[in-house]
Amino acid sequence: MALKIGEVKFLEQETKKSSSDGDRVDSPILLLDDIFSEFDAERREHLNRLILQYQSVITTTDEEHLTDEIIKKAKIIEL
Repeated sequence: MALKIGEVKFLEQETKKSSSDGDRVDSPILLLDDIFSEFDAERREHLNRLILQYQSVITTTDEEHLTDEIIKKAKIIEL
């Protein structure tokens, strides 16, 4: 996960550098596959804060790991 966070922050910085003044800068999309099952409660809380900073696509088997703030902003698709 540390590598993924490093990648997204790097891409964000590089995108800002390469854009000219006044151009809209798109942030990277964070893709996470069932990541919440791998972490304890404290690390899930940190991850939830990170998710709020980026457009994200998340798969999870347990919606209860998502904060209310994320759920309000999310488009949830259940299969």
